[in-house]
Amino acid sequence: MFDKEYKTGTVDFSELWSGLEVSNQLNIATGNEYVFVFKIDDGTFIVHPVLELGTDIRNAESDDDPPIPAGQIIYDEAKANPSGKWTNYSFTNPSTGNISLKHTYTRVSENYGFACGYNEE
Repeated sequence: MFDKEYKTGTVDFSELWSGLEVSNQLNIATGNEYVFVFKIDDGTFIVHPVLELGTDIRNAESDDDPPIPAGQIIYDEAKANPSGKWTNYSFTNPSTGNISLKHTYTRVSENYGFACGYNEE
């Protein structure tokens, strides 16, 4: 269903995000908004606008000083709250190159963590 071609394209999340009000065609990363998907069983990214696909979300650190294990926090929150949870952390905004506060909402469906969010700047 997902592969590397979606890294810069669009993905139809309408069926997978049932109950959430999201666009049928949600761009992976447009300015300050973003989407990523990871496997719950092993944490590997299968969709991400910036980070290497196949890497483990649990290894992703924030750009806070000192860094916090943002990926591990998102992963843990997704497993503990499969119906949805917001997580906030600092990360470099790929559109501006500046560190900004990110707000990520993650929800689990089947064996996937679906995340969307935005940067404050």
